[in-house]
Amino acid sequence: MAALSQVPDPRDARGIRHRLPTVLGLALAAVLAGSVSVYAVGQWIAGCSQKTLKAFGARVDPVTGRYVGPDEKTVRGLCARLDGDALDAVLGRWLQRRADAAARARARVGVRPSRDGKARRRGRTAPPLRVSSKLVLTVSTGYPPVITDFY
Repeated sequence: MAALSQVPDPRDARGIRHRLPTVLGLALAAVLAGSVSVYAVGQWIAGCSQKTLKAFGARVDPVTGRYVGPDEKTVRGLCARLDGDALDAVLGRWLQRRADAAARARARVGVRPSRDGKARRRGRTAPPLRVSSKLVLTVSTGYPPVITDFY
């Protein structure tokens, strides 16, 4: 969530009910869970448990005291105005940091996965992992979102 707060918010400060990292985090989680349209993202968010909404930093309704996620219209409007290059840069940096941390952890242990998913021993001189992220969210066109080139 901290990484998503680095994305510039295109919305006017007046009338914002949901923080940008909350909306982006829930939308990305919905896409990773298989949602292929903005409507499906909205339905996934509407079906989230209170525990999930709390974990993503959703706001609390002052009347009911329950966590409330953004609706489909909020997600659609935000995706239409969001700077995709800024989001890609933020996610790329986050993925690179995660890959570097995993490589350092594997170097300490001396184990890395082989091609068939099993672990094998190796020396401590293996090169660090490089991550190339190309995240394409095609929610406005209705085509399925595609996540490619994660290695």
